[in-house]
Amino acid sequence: QAALDLVWAASGENPATLNALVPKAQLELAHFLFQKSRVPESAAIFRQIPRDELLADKESSSYLNRLIGGGHTAIAHDLWLGLMKGDPSLVWNGGFESNILLDFAQFDWSIQPNNYAQVSIDRDAAHSGHRSLRIDFLGRETTRLDKEITQTIRVNKGARYRLRYYYKSSDFVAPQAPRVVLSDTVISETIMKDAEGGQEQSVEFVAENDFVTIAIKVQPKFSYEDPTHGTVWFDDFEIDAAR
Repeated sequence: QAALDLVWAASGENPATLNALVPKAQLELAHFLFQKSRVPESAAIFRQIPRDELLADKESSSYLNRLIGGGHTAIAHDLWLGLMKGDPSLVWNGGFESNILLDFAQFDWSIQPNNYAQVSIDRDAAHSGHRSLRIDFLGRETTRLDKEITQTIRVNKGARYRLRYYYKSSDFVAPQAPRVVLSDTVISETIMKDAEGGQEQSVEFVAENDFVTIAIKVQPKFSYEDPTHGTVWFDDFEIDAAR
């Protein structure tokens, strides 16, 4: 840091000079330029780093998180897509066919532990492909799912979209069934409790911002509710333009 500060000052705060003088510390340089509020130059340095090196270094994930925390979500999304070698489809990994890289899940599915349900990827049940998201409810009273299953997607502000997905359930008994929620404002219908054969569901929305968060939630209506039992699967999330 001290060396970077010295060269930064001596170069007249010139990112190109700094890059030429520090060719083997590119990720540190990207962090440094971000700290100096030179975000476009910082992102340009990040793009120059070989993909394998970035994926092997947790500081790459830290850099993306700093971009998001600093309000530069669009830049972070572009850099993340480059790392994943993916096309900019709206829902990433909508069929859960790809492994989720825990350190690089910024725009993939984020799955967190929960006291009321065990969430996993099921390799033996799928609407299409080979895998799906599985939620096994643990039978604990006043079941709640909030931000444990989410994905942030990039959309066009003001455009109308339709989110579609498939689900099924088995031995499912609950006072409140799961819903798919978009940025806490658009809420799907509850799933059917006898959908062992699989069901399609959709919800339309108008994007209020450039990024929307998909979440699967269970929201109790009362301070105490009976326990939730059984298993629910979700699969094949897709978003397209609504007509």
